[in-house]
Amino acid sequence: MNNLLSKILVTSTLALVISGINAQEQSIEIDSNAIYFGVEKFESPTLVSERPTSSQWYLRLAPGMCAYGDFIFHPPKILPSQDITADPGLHGKYDIYIGMRAVSQKTSAQFKLTGMTDYYTIVLAGVEKHAGVEIPVAADVVMDNKKLLLHATGQNAYIGYFKFVKSGEKQFTPSSMVSIKSAMPLKSN
Repeated sequence: MNNLLSKILVTSTLALVISGINAQEQSIEIDSNAIYFGVEKFESPTLVSERPTSSQWYLRLAPGMCAYGDFIFHPPKILPSQDITADPGLHGKYDIYIGMRAVSQKTSAQFKLTGMTDYYTIVLAGVEKHAGVEIPVAADVVMDNKKLLLHATGQNAYIGYFKFVKSGEKQFTPSSMVSIKSAMPLKSN
């Protein structure tokens, strides 16, 4: 099969302004060599619900909101909430990306891997036109026996997937939207 036919190109136009950077066009290419890990793989009968609740992560069926997968995660509104975990089952070094939905309000997400003290923190400014975005988070991460821990930040989020690409397979430039911080303050709404 032609390699071009095995890829899907999703293009969204954004007016995304973060840290003084204008991103006019966000193209997300589904990479046949990448490992995609959808948020529906985070399982916890007490922390995840398929209906909106104020105290659980809401796993929402939302096809087309992100470049990959049919689900979006929304964090609980009542905090604190413990981190939810999932095991991508990877070994070796990977570059990590997160797929989210940029919306009209500011959103944020935090996650870490087992063994980390601080969290990768992603903050998206509000945009005029909602669109799926894929954010490069970290390069050359050793994933041997590592689990993902997703943290509720006290702000809304639209989290769709994580993407793992074997290190060195493509050029990786971390996004200015990502920082490494301690857990964001938890607050009750």
